[in-house]
Amino acid sequence: MVSPLMPLVFYQGNRIRREFPRLPEATGPHGKSGDSEQEEMTIVGLGESTMACVGIDTHENGFIGQFSKALANRLQTGVKWSVYAKSGYTAKVTRETLVPQIVESHVDLFIISLGGNDTFQLNSPKKWSEEVEKLIKVLRRQFPSTPILFTTMPPIHTFPAFTGSIRFVLGNLVRLHGEALEKVVNKFENVYYDPKKIELSEWLNKLPGNTKEDFYSDGVHPSKLTFEIWGQEMAELIVNDHYSKD
Repeated sequence: MVSPLMPLVFYQGNRIRREFPRLPEATGPHGKSGDSEQEEMTIVGLGESTMACVGIDTHENGFIGQFSKALANRLQTGVKWSVYAKSGYTAKVTRETLVPQIVESHVDLFIISLGGNDTFQLNSPKKWSEEVEKLIKVLRRQFPSTPILFTTMPPIHTFPAFTGSIRFVLGNLVRLHGEALEKVVNKFENVYYDPKKIELSEWLNKLPGNTKEDFYSDGVHPSKLTFEIWGQEMAELIVNDHYSKD
């Protein structure tokens, strides 16, 4: 993807990287949600900084914790969850580095949050598609029947910490990556993707009194408030698309 704004984007991106605060990832990558006396299901989260919950204290307050809590409530079951994620990881590195770390012998649901770093590295939609497909196939070999849910692509076009030029260029690229991801997902059974673009204006209408900045921990990564809303929405999606058919 070539844009006349690219030299400006590179300059501004390098400046942001130098000045951007480096927040720690969440602690506690394993946990439980719901009624432990009920039959438990196992969920594994994979991905980059969003799944690693940069800027959040614990994973219980991050995406996987909030998602599992919402899913446990909807299905009236216990949920055991684990997170394998690292800030800066692409789909390729996730497949090569994180998947081999999975210790669970049985997984009821994979949740994958990727796309930001493949966009930041300016990987083409074709390369992104190829790496996502390889990731799905690797998981399928080890867990043939486990549903896989890809989360919404990161809303780079809204990041307060980015300049308008960066939001425009990378926002368009991440949109193309989202369209490519949807095509890849459609090739597989029991693989899901939420193509709905996150619009903070909708969340602000639901939660008056908040500002756009309240949805970010540092201007890029989601805040606890975002994970609460997003986790509930993604739990509703997977219940409606998968478990309602059982």
